[in-house]
Amino acid sequence: ANFGKQDLDKLTMQIPQDFIEQRKIADFLDICDQEVGASAKKIEALKQQKKGLMQRLLTGQVRVRI
Repeated sequence: ANFGKQDLDKLTMQIPQDFIEQRKIADFLDICDQEVGASAKKIEALKQQKKGLMQRLLTGQVRVRI
C-alpha cells in the first residue's frame, strides 16, 4: 500500500518533549530499519539461489528423484 503526504497530514502524533526519549525512539527505529535492510538482502540472496537452482533443473544438470 502506498502512503503519501496527504495520509501523513491526516495523522495526529504526540511527540515526546524529552530529548532522551526522542533519542531512544530514533535509535529503536534505526535498528528496525537495519533489520528490514538485512531481511531484504536475505530475500534477494534466496531469490538468486532459487533462480540458480531452477536453471540447473531446467538444463538437466540436477535431476529430481521421484
